[in-house]
Amino acid sequence: MDNNHELFDEIVRMFLVDSSLHLQRIQTAIIEGDAEIVRHSAHALKGMVSIFAAERTMRAATLVEQGVGKQELIDAVAELEASLFELQDSIRSYKW
Repeated sequence: MDNNHELFDEIVRMFLVDSSLHLQRIQTAIIEGDAEIVRHSAHALKGMVSIFAAERTMRAATLVEQGVGKQELIDAVAELEASLFELQDSIRSYKW
């Protein structure tokens, strides 16, 4: 980001909004049985969190994207949610 605070702040703002929307889409799509939306939103989240090198969240998003068995998918979404919230909190509290 070439030490550009404004660019960083804009990327963070977009991430915080978009990541929450994608997590909500995943949760709704699981209830509705829409595997395509689950895969698409998990893939999008994986790309978003890669900017922050958030390995735990990237692994969880990969598991959700792969659409593992029902119980494993529920566990993967729970891990994705927990790790995403932890990442969001860390980003919000980051001081440049």
